Amino acid sequence: ATLTITAVVNSDVAAGTVISNTVTVTDASDADGESLPGENKPQDSVDITVTDPEPETDWSKLEIDKTADKTEVTPGEEVTYTITVTNNTGSDLTNVKVSEVLDKNLTFVDASGDGTYADSVWTIPSLADETSATLTITAVVNSDVAAGTVISNTVTVTDASDANRCRAGISHKTV
Repeated sequence: ATLTITAVVNSDVAAGTVISNTVTVTDASDADGESLPGENKPQDSVDITVTDPEPETDWSKLEIDKTADKTEVTPGEEVTYTITVTNNTGSDLTNVKVSEVLDKNLTFVDASGDGTYADSVWTIPSLADETSATLTITAVVNSDVAAGTVISNTVTVTDASDANRCRAGISHKTV
């Protein structure tokens, strides 16, 4: 038979502490009703060593920046957006998702950079701590856009996971 016990180490236990856990069969009977002799009680033990916990991911340090190569455009003209996600969270991240939905006055031309861009979502498979990933998107201003129209384009980090499978909050930048 197997018994599984799950326990949590108290938060005030110092790193390096060895915790020993011993199990002993205290009583048993066979089919004839004979009990386990007092001097022959089997036991086993296991030791675990407390280590420092992984640092918490500081999601506030997952940064996003977006720039445009032009501040004024005319219909039919191309504009290039450069998006950079910087990870200073203290943890390596995986499956970083960035929503990049172009303004209705723009038509997508091309995207290149780290990860993949499809269906208005930029996916960065992995982003190590203290590194950045960059995506460049080129779009053309639609021919029917009136002079003076403000083209606003917002990018948002919508998801990311750290090694502990914790998820990020949302950050965004409008250009």
